[in-house]
Amino acid sequence: MSANANMNDDIQSWRDLPWSDLAIFLAAAESGSLTKAAEELGISQPTASRRIDALEAALGVPVFARSRQGLRLTALGETILDNVRHMAEDAQAIARAARSRNQALCGRVTVSLSEGMADIWLTRHLVSFYQRYPEITLEIRVEHRAADLLAGEADIAVRMFRPVEPPLIARRTARVRFGLFAAPSYLEKWGRPTELADLAGHRLIWANAVSEAMKARCFDDLVSLPGRRRLVTDSMHLAISATREGIGIGLHPVQWARDIVGLEQILPDRVCGEVEAWLVTHEELRSSARIRAVFDFLAEKMEEDAPYMMGRSSRSMPPSRASAA
Repeated sequence: MSANANMNDDIQSWRDLPWSDLAIFLAAAESGSLTKAAEELGISQPTASRRIDALEAALGVPVFARSRQGLRLTALGETILDNVRHMAEDAQAIARAARSRNQALCGRVTVSLSEGMADIWLTRHLVSFYQRYPEITLEIRVEHRAADLLAGEADIAVRMFRPVEPPLIARRTARVRFGLFAAPSYLEKWGRPTELADLAGHRLIWANAVSEAMKARCFDDLVSLPGRRRLVTDSMHLAISATREGIGIGLHPVQWARDIVGLEQILPDRVCGEVEAWLVTHEELRSSARIRAVFDFLAEKMEEDAPYMMGRSSRSMPPSRASAA
């Protein structure tokens, strides 16, 4: 008997499908877990379980086989998964189209960017932003991965690499230069390197943002640093704090680390890597007045701060939390 033959007789057309339950099915199928699906959708695990049960009852056939290892799609589940994914893409397109028609300078705009760009750079400009756009609410997502704008995870993203997805539009706004920094206490104890080869006898503090996997994607000619990596973290603040505490020599963005009390730049003539900063949004959202306003404001401020981000000018912005500490 085919899967279609087992379909519940109550489902006569697409209008009879439990649409909201299909979203839970998709989240569970992609994560392999009802618990993870519930967390993603902001509902409880029992609710997610009940809705999947209701979906299966409506279809008349199970969509998942449950085990201690998690969820496994049944034959029907495999059959409808691609269709549900297409439905989700269509729903995202409808949402983007609706948002793009909103020309009022009010409402929510979600911006995704890294910890350093959010806390050390963006916060310096928030007062100016809200003076200009008091009715726009910014939702800031601080994350180390690239948000999926095509899936609606954010309206705007600041990326440290050029996007390649055709539906996205991007604007290169600045370049961020990296250099080596250490605390005076560390240099007094372990010595001051005078050339790159001297790092072989030193301890290094390394952020995941400059990990091996990211070199080819993000950096232009990132210098291969000798030495032992004694601390690796995905938090720029932790890396800077550890450097100030004398744990080792850190690779940090020049423009921010120079402002921090308790850090000295070593080998200041040595450029250890640069990344491009790109502002990215979906082409359909660019026609939304509030998203366009936020995009243009961020581009304006990043371009104003471009010499600072390259370490070519003295502090052009108010002190950050880290430099004031």
